[in-house]
Amino acid sequence: MKVFIDLCSGLGGASEAFVGDDEWVVFRFENNPKLQDVACTFNNDILEWMDWLPIRRSQIDSQASG
Repeated sequence: MKVFIDLCSGLGGASEAFVGDDEWVVFRFENNPKLQDVACTFNNDILEWMDWLPIRRSQIDSQASG
């Protein structure tokens, strides 16, 4: 399985050809709420990517400092 990560995806033009392909999984990230209905789009601010991780930022910060 191949993964296409489309940051600042807008209407998804860069990744559209891969959406229907069974070999690809597409993740689109966009922070414009008007584009939240575009297929495969997550409405997130990419500057806050650490908040999306299953491990908490505080755990990472404590490991780094200690």
